[in-house]
Amino acid sequence: MSECPYCGGPIAEDDRYCPRCGERQTDRGDREGFLDPAVVQYLDGIRNGARTFDPDSPYHDRFEREVAAAIGDFAHLLGAGVDLHDVLTVDQSAPIESPVDPVEADPATRQLLGLAVLLGLATESFSGVDSDELLASYHELQDRD
Repeated sequence: MSECPYCGGPIAEDDRYCPRCGERQTDRGDREGFLDPAVVQYLDGIRNGARTFDPDSPYHDRFEREVAAAIGDFAHLLGAGVDLHDVLTVDQSAPIESPVDPVEADPATRQLLGLAVLLGLATESFSGVDSDELLASYHELQDRD
């Protein structure tokens, strides 16, 4: 049993709506992405104003571990010589129309938004580091190989 991110009530894995508050539940079936469906549900609750970003929540601990591991895994892309053009389906010529709901966006737009968010989070999370410095570090690491 999971809990509803809106009211905290119990929900069964196959419930599409919370039996207590009636809010639609995040699709917890097969999905692409590294975040566990329970973490996506937690983030949807925050996004919809039903929850706060709570470091004491067990969902927050899981979220923190998964994001930290995913960011750490990006270093492996450099070591493997991966070109994201070969991996992502992003059409660089297509502009993002604002505002875009990432939940409703097509996979290519979601990837492009994700890259923008990743860059924004990285530059805003570390004081004294900007995107130019991150890019310079990337090129320095790439040149070592």
